[in-house]
Amino acid sequence: MAESRGGWSKEIRPHGVRHLFAAYDLSKNQLYGHIKKTKTRSKFLEFCRYLRSLHSADKRISIICDNYSPT
Repeated sequence: MAESRGGWSKEIRPHGVRHLFAAYDLSKNQLYGHIKKTKTRSKFLEFCRYLRSLHSADKRISIICDNYSPT
């Protein structure tokens, strides 16, 4: 149920929110994603390590963070 206050809506989420970390591999046309209960720096680094594990160590990868905030 949404309650409007000054243009913002406040929703009741009985099960909390989830955070999606996602990456798109242009060369493979593949989307990777992890859904987490919390969004912290350590969870983000865990996802980055996962992305690194998908490629050989000699291959250079680029990561672009769009609208990411650790809080």
